[in-house]
Amino acid sequence: PSLVLINMFAAPQPGLSRTTARLGANLVLELEVATTLDQQALGLGFRTSLAPHAGMLFPCAAEQQCSFWGKNTFIPLDLVFVGPDHRIVKLTQIQPHDTVHVIGYSGAVAYVIEMNAGLADKYQLTVGAPVALKR
Repeated sequence: PSLVLINMFAAPQPGLSRTTARLGANLVLELEVATTLDQQALGLGFRTSLAPHAGMLFPCAAEQQCSFWGKNTFIPLDLVFVGPDHRIVKLTQIQPHDTVHVIGYSGAVAYVIEMNAGLADKYQLTVGAPVALKR
């Protein structure tokens, strides 16, 4: 018999609240909300797949540096940095297992959204596009 290893982190984290976000004119995502430092440190790490319109929201306190890297990331992700005015201030990507590049934004950030790589291009997201969270 062959040994099958199951990654316990491949599924969404239990206990996270959820919200819906509209990015730009046409992209709607269902997001897990990582509010604690432990939830944010794990993020989407160890996941081997992500539903097509799923992602994670990382709220950022005014004094908090919101930065990311690819350690323990198994899938490529788009990162969307959103300013206090709920407009995109930076778009970039995280590559799997990249521990060299730390990705951040030097200005004010209200939250960051991680989603499947390629969605930002597919939906033509640009800096300045609005982001609306369902409350």
